[in-house]
Amino acid sequence: MDEPLVRVFYELYADRAAFAAHEAQPHTKHFLNEREQYLAAVEVTFLDAINGKVAAHQ
Repeated sequence: MDEPLVRVFYELYADRAAFAAHEAQPHTKHFLNEREQYLAAVEVTFLDAINGKVAAHQ
């Protein structure tokens, strides 16, 4: 609420390989290349599931 220009994206991947595969997609590469002109900064934080409910592998 105190940071109206901040946008947060939550993404969930099965593992780092799935994340890398996503990052390698042409549409994702395009997004990542184009976003810089609209942003003042980018901060990426990786979280690991320790316990609790997680999405089932399909």
